[in-house]
Amino acid sequence: CPACFAQKTWGRPADGGPDIIVCADGNRQLRRFRGGVDITSVYEPEIFMTTDAVDAIGQEMTRLKTGRPADHSAARLSAEALERCKRSFKVADEDAAIVNEHLFDPTGVVVLLCRHDIPLFACDITTPGEQQKYVVAMLLELMKELPNTATIGLLYDIGCQLDHSCRLVSRTAYGYLGDALPRVIMGCSVLHAYGHEWSCQVAYNPRRREGFGLSDGEGSERVWSRTRREIPILRRADKSCRVMALDRKFRHCGETMKEHLGRWFNQKRKLLSFQRQRATQLQQDSGMSAAELAQQHRLQVAPRETEQTGKCQ
Repeated sequence: CPACFAQKTWGRPADGGPDIIVCADGNRQLRRFRGGVDITSVYEPEIFMTTDAVDAIGQEMTRLKTGRPADHSAARLSAEALERCKRSFKVADEDAAIVNEHLFDPTGVVVLLCRHDIPLFACDITTPGEQQKYVVAMLLELMKELPNTATIGLLYDIGCQLDHSCRLVSRTAYGYLGDALPRVIMGCSVLHAYGHEWSCQVAYNPRRREGFGLSDGEGSERVWSRTRREIPILRRADKSCRVMALDRKFRHCGETMKEHLGRWFNQKRKLLSFQRQRATQLQQDSGMSAAELAQQHRLQVAPRETEQTGKCQ
């Protein structure tokens, strides 16, 4: 994406507006029936990550989670609020059997996109539940392509759960994201954020957390809409043919969005003007100054005390 990666300087403060903003989402409709004959692939995917690479990240995450005590002092939400959010979303339960793995393999697809709805990376879901390893693997792969000072904002349906896990086990030069953790901020996709607990919305809603602006994190839904016709076709396709078809489809979606970047910027400029006028009017109607409203917001997003149980959530 030229609008994201054609920057000359990197390293803006994450909370003040990261260098790039990405979103991630999974689609269980793009699953494939087990069986059939697997042929040797001669196609090299440009977007899809290999299953072996993702599984290697998952094994390392498991080792970190079980091999060291959790640091609950870094959590932004209480354990009770996180547990209620986890019960609200099936995808938050990594062990939940959302799709029958005995009938389907792979069981879905996860994609990582920039804020302009251009796919950057994708990988197959090979587990019954949507585990955090898929998003972490793509995020780490993205970091390899960026300068060491680049800051990233990630929007994910259960960004609160992923951020909590990274904070529990990550410290300087160690953990899920290693020394890159301070350069990454996470939030929940705006449409899914309203299904979370209020305390979670205050901390992770992109409309409330500084740095995300008007990014909604729902670009994946627009990509899924463009791939809906491939669902029945690829349900019984060979694995290598399926990866090739999806990889080329995602690339086509990206090329189409690049051609319409000018229109995208024009639409966002109009939306920004409207939202600025609306915010000014709401502030005037409230009878409070901008400083007073900012102070109330800071009080709501202040880190909450959590129990030092020493157990990973």
